[in-house]
Amino acid sequence: MRDATVKAVKTICARLVMEGGAGKVARTAREMGIKSPVDSLPAIALRGLSRGVSPLDMAAAYGTLANNGQQVDTTPITKITKLDGTVVYEANPASKQVLDPNVAAQANEILQQVVQRGTGTRANIGRPAAGKTGTSENLADAWFVGYTPQLATSVWVGYPKSKVPMNSVHGISVTGGSFPAQIWRAFMSYALRNTPPTAFVAPMGKERPKPQSVPRQPVTVAPVVPPPPPEEPEAPETLEDTPEPEIPEPIEEPESKPAPEKKPKPQPPPIPAPNPKPTPLPAPAPPGDAATG
Repeated sequence: MRDATVKAVKTICARLVMEGGAGKVARTAREMGIKSPVDSLPAIALRGLSRGVSPLDMAAAYGTLANNGQQVDTTPITKITKLDGTVVYEANPASKQVLDPNVAAQANEILQQVVQRGTGTRANIGRPAAGKTGTSENLADAWFVGYTPQLATSVWVGYPKSKVPMNSVHGISVTGGSFPAQIWRAFMSYALRNTPPTAFVAPMGKERPKPQSVPRQPVTVAPVVPPPPPEEPEAPETLEDTPEPEIPEPIEEPESKPAPEKKPKPQPPPIPAPNPKPTPLPAPAPPGDAATG
């Protein structure tokens, strides 16, 4: 059963439902936090439901395993406070032990192997975590639901209004171990960044493993590293170590050459003045000598 769960071999799950009874499986699902209708049919081992289950229900059910078999009702609001810190409302959800703690511990041990060496290796966050992948037959739905001892998260990828096969999304066929597992890892790594890792409670007869014993898969996204600050020159220890400032040598100006002498332009010859003496006119003829005609 361990290897069948790790490698997602559904035929083993179907045989288990047939032997235990579909009614018991449906009742246990409701006790663990599934509020959506669950059909008491053998096909539930292969996701054969007349109506789907919500991501909130899946997170609640897996949270029961993280809480060592104790189911706690889901609530959208945990606390409301005023600006001065006065608590206006604080949720107090009911809890109930629905699974034997040792049974929950055995399930946690198997589901941790899914993340470490099974179909959910892309969800490895380097700390104790458990989960399960899920993919519909026609690639229309892809799931990864996982948890740590502190937090349970459910990721579903698909089209909400229709069953569209995701045969080629960004060049790959979408399964539960692809984008859903990567989304889960990105969210959980950030959500638990300030929470110390804690190991799951080990089943009876086994020692509790150390949180640091989980190998982590390399992260594909490179972190943004700020550039180093500019280096400052070291100050001298004594005045003797202070280098003397360099005095620039005077720049020799080139010798100035005398400006060439300007030769006077040749003047044109003077224009002769006109003769001031008027030319004499001939004297008029005496009267009587004029010609008649």
